[in-house]
Amino acid sequence: MALDELFGSPREEVWKQLCAEMRADFIDGGFWKGDKVELLVDDAWLITLDVFSVPRGKRRKKYTRLRVPFVSLDDFRFLIYRKGLFTGMGKMLGTQDVEVGDPGFDEEFVIQGNNVAKLKVLFARESIQQLLQYQPEVRFEVRDNLGRFWETLPASVDVLYFQVEGVMTDLNLLKGLFYLFMETLQELYRMGTVSKMDPGVKL
Repeated sequence: MALDELFGSPREEVWKQLCAEMRADFIDGGFWKGDKVELLVDDAWLITLDVFSVPRGKRRKKYTRLRVPFVSLDDFRFLIYRKGLFTGMGKMLGTQDVEVGDPGFDEEFVIQGNNVAKLKVLFARESIQQLLQYQPEVRFEVRDNLGRFWETLPASVDVLYFQVEGVMTDLNLLKGLFYLFMETLQELYRMGTVSKMDPGVKL
């Protein structure tokens, strides 16, 4: 663990300020576990912000992620990312690229998923478009219960997931991500994709 993590860091300060402004909880991970932020939405969905790292040669590369497990009602999947960041990574299995009909938004993002009608409804929503456009880097998706960064989840549980390289310490960008999750969860609930049942999982 780096010394700035032991004695306080800009990340810790910003994340605590984030909690104060969003009425979220700062979870001190202590020496061995990383800190995280948790925000409960509508007494149903627990959004978790944390940092993880993966080995890259002799070093470890850090990533910031937001996740929320939910009970899936229809196995809807999507992946959206900025063009140029992950272009060429290949399509998700059984999905296709979709345009929502907004030339500016369609020009910026690649949208893939397994239900064209729901993709267009979700990403045509102006508030979601604006929150995505506000983020300089975007990799936002629904992952199934066989995700790579957690233990296998119950078959009915999927995860709404956002990932960006590095440790995020920009308060406004972090707030924007939480609002993005809140707006997306509400829209997926209206669409009949997400249940408010307790998934029985805490990440």
